[in-house]
Amino acid sequence: MNAKNLMTTFTILGLSFAIAANAVAEDPKPAPSLVKELVTAVGQMQQIYGLIDKLDQQLSKPGPEADQLAGELLGSLDQIERHPEVNKYIHAIVDQKKERLAAQLFLRVGRAQLAAGDWGRIVIGQLVVEDGKIEPEMVQAQMPILQEGYFADEIKSIDLPICFRARGYRDLDVQLSSYKHSLANVDKVVLRPLPPEERVTLKGTVALDGSSDFKSVQLYVDTAMGPLNTPSGGYSPRASWPKPITVPVSEAGEFTVEGLNPSEVTVFATAPDHVNQYKKIVMLSSDHPTDMGELRLMKSDLGFYVGKAAPEGELNWESDYSSALKRAEAEHKPLMVMMTATWCGPCKMLEKETLNDPWIRSFLSRFVIVKACEDKDVEKKYGGGAYPTLIFADSSGRQMYRCTGYKPAFTFAQDCAKAFDSLSIEQPEAIKTLLEKQIVTLK
Repeated sequence: MNAKNLMTTFTILGLSFAIAANAVAEDPKPAPSLVKELVTAVGQMQQIYGLIDKLDQQLSKPGPEADQLAGELLGSLDQIERHPEVNKYIHAIVDQKKERLAAQLFLRVGRAQLAAGDWGRIVIGQLVVEDGKIEPEMVQAQMPILQEGYFADEIKSIDLPICFRARGYRDLDVQLSSYKHSLANVDKVVLRPLPPEERVTLKGTVALDGSSDFKSVQLYVDTAMGPLNTPSGGYSPRASWPKPITVPVSEAGEFTVEGLNPSEVTVFATAPDHVNQYKKIVMLSSDHPTDMGELRLMKSDLGFYVGKAAPEGELNWESDYSSALKRAEAEHKPLMVMMTATWCGPCKMLEKETLNDPWIRSFLSRFVIVKACEDKDVEKKYGGGAYPTLIFADSSGRQMYRCTGYKPAFTFAQDCAKAFDSLSIEQPEAIKTLLEKQIVTLK
């Protein structure tokens, strides 16, 4: 893997879109040729993301190979980077003899530009922690932060800030509205310590269904990331995250944590044989301790709430959608389609852990179930985009409800209840019990 591959793919991608655009204007080629070029360009875009990730991994390992790779990347900077201000910014880091860091930032800029597109915006800058007590890389943000605080990311809107959060420091919201062009170069932004008198206390209790062993509870409090300003509404993955605060829980299930920021925090609790619980606390008061109330951990075994053991039975998967649809029509049964892929880890977890739960098996026994493995026709019919996606349809194949991603059995039971409701099918007795006890809801 070398930088030339990345540069070549960047160039081809740009030329492909340019050629397609000119061809549409002048119409010198038949339409299928343009479509082929577009498909090729999109495929090459995915290659670029993969190349960037691999190059970034190599640059993160200091040594002669990383130094050589950085030099090769930076040698092509002026050929690829179209924005002179970005070039100037990165060259300034090179002048400080920090070639590897400059190359990493170059890759971050490239990824941000790809994600933002020709009409999007990106932000670039450096985060400085005023007292130097924490590394900038350990500050919560929507993008990974490089050594010495350098960062780059795509943004959704200049009317929204980018946010930085760290325990013991003032919330930092960097406004971007003064930047009218495609690049917001915020230069240096400073994260400042929060005075002790402004720090706050949070307290609450844990309820542990079916147990009083509060020693088994693990409770954590984490500083929230702050509002996200990205086109996708999500944040970029990063190699490491700040560690949350581990909070002891008393024998009565009570807890108190001090020294928090007067802003949003997330409380996370876990215990053996119970469903993990998250709770966001948006407003913390510096005048008095904030009482978040009760955090209830429910048993992961649905039978605890149903009051009996699940019926025995196995799921009989169909492997062909057309055959499954014919069977559903013949048997007047609803259809559940699992859109999956052989390489999909969450799909395997969902099938092994969730769909293999005895209660979930009993709920799904009312359906004809089929596994559509990378089936483009099925994905075209129902709309793909993510694996796993489960489609609950009537006997004619008409979609009535869908859910996406891995979920534990306890959570998936709620999807089953919603699916039955959407299909106007009477709920199984076990789900009726769960609804009456408000363990699951149709909201």
